[in-house]
Amino acid sequence: MRLRLLLLALLIVPAAHAQTPEPDPMAAVTALFEGMRASDTSAVARTLHAEARLMTAVVKPDGTAGLATTPIADFLTSLAGAPAGALDERLYDVEVRVDGTMAMAWTPYRFYFNGQFSHCGVNQFTLVRMGE
Repeated sequence: MRLRLLLLALLIVPAAHAQTPEPDPMAAVTALFEGMRASDTSAVARTLHAEARLMTAVVKPDGTAGLATTPIADFLTSLAGAPAGALDERLYDVEVRVDGTMAMAWTPYRFYFNGQFSHCGVNQFTLVRMGE
């Protein structure tokens, strides 16, 4: 009898959960890049947590791997100096994984400056749902 009740509970819970729409983790990432394209630092800042960090994997002059951190204020300042439409980061083959209130997005990209291809790479975003 217990097995039947447990199985019934497992069948009911996913159905109830599926009726509650979950926020799209990529909405914040999309808003960030839309703000970047518009050179709208306020729009970009709204997508970032106060303690967010911009980190870049680098190769040091000696050939070893390293990590460079750019303060968010410096990132926003660099965006403010660009004309609207100059910065265009195009994502593709995006992978998103979600667990409760946390998500991770792996976003390969191609970056265009003033319509010309500049460089490509991969972003990794750690996202946390914070209330609204």
